[in-house]
Amino acid sequence: MRKFKLVISDFHVGDGPFDEKGAINIAEEFRDDRKFEEFLKYYCGKEYDSDEIELVINGDFFNMLEVKVDGKLHDVITEAIAVAKMEKIIAGHPILFSGFQHFAHFPHRSITFVIGNHDQPLLFKGVQNLLIKRIQASIMFYSLSYYFKGVYIEHGHQYSPSNAFETKRFFLTRKLKEPILNLPWGSLFVVKIVGDLKQERPFIDKVKPFRWYLFWGLRHDFVFSVKFLRRVVAFFFKTRFTKSRWRRSRFRDTLGMMLEGFYQPKIERFAKQILESGECHTVIFGHTHHYSFQRYGEGKEYFNTGTWDDVISLHVASLGRQNRCTYVLLEEVDGRWRGKLREWRGHPRVDEDVLY
Repeated sequence: MRKFKLVISDFHVGDGPFDEKGAINIAEEFRDDRKFEEFLKYYCGKEYDSDEIELVINGDFFNMLEVKVDGKLHDVITEAIAVAKMEKIIAGHPILFSGFQHFAHFPHRSITFVIGNHDQPLLFKGVQNLLIKRIQASIMFYSLSYYFKGVYIEHGHQYSPSNAFETKRFFLTRKLKEPILNLPWGSLFVVKIVGDLKQERPFIDKVKPFRWYLFWGLRHDFVFSVKFLRRVVAFFFKTRFTKSRWRRSRFRDTLGMMLEGFYQPKIERFAKQILESGECHTVIFGHTHHYSFQRYGEGKEYFNTGTWDDVISLHVASLGRQNRCTYVLLEEVDGRWRGKLREWRGHPRVDEDVLY
């Protein structure tokens, strides 16, 4: 029996491509349900029917922060709100979840979730149980990272000061009737700022690197860019320098976020540090939405799974809108896991929605 692991990340699945009135849901980022279903069925096909395959979902598969409950986004997320968000996601993506169910019911198949900053509500047991019930399979959940036989898999948000979880306090409970998620500042920013601005500029969170887009916007989209900057500055001072009943602001975290706004450290250097520690030969991250493969010395490899969503790149080498369904295929060969960066192309599509 051959052994494989399929590693994907950053699908940002929301509550469906259309809203309750049948109009296009601008907040939805994932629209390749059929392609993902084909992907899962392929790895249940004749070529792999006797193999052992684990699907590893390395964070931000769900975009739970931008799913509305009772008509609004919530920055205070209880288990009940988190479950309601997941129920809407399940209802909005029947093809995707049918693909999950088909894969999970096939012999020698398993599913593992590593939790990212956009699907932090997966930390609630109620949300995990809802997923298990819908897919009708046993699912493993890891709050930060997944390690096996020299392979280290982590989403990557912990290396960003604005998105990092407080690992000793995933939930806030003091003087509260029930636990709520201890959301990092970046998650609050998505809920309070990005959610509204996407109604005006649906592509705003897809542009990489964003600082280059901001410079462009100040020249070619001045009014909106000034509006954006004003709201960001006001939100930053409001959330970092005033007391909150829900969250505390530490000066070290605030300083890190300010520095991150001007200089974003490359996630690759953290992968290199892990590889140089001697315990791992393969590191796999997500989070950046840029697929990548790099080799550091003899037998030391770093992968980034990228995203299946649209990316608008301002880098000269990859200028323009991209949509590449990349993933990492791990195969155990002679007792050692070996990785390959792959792209799933699926069946050709006759047409697709034009969103912006």
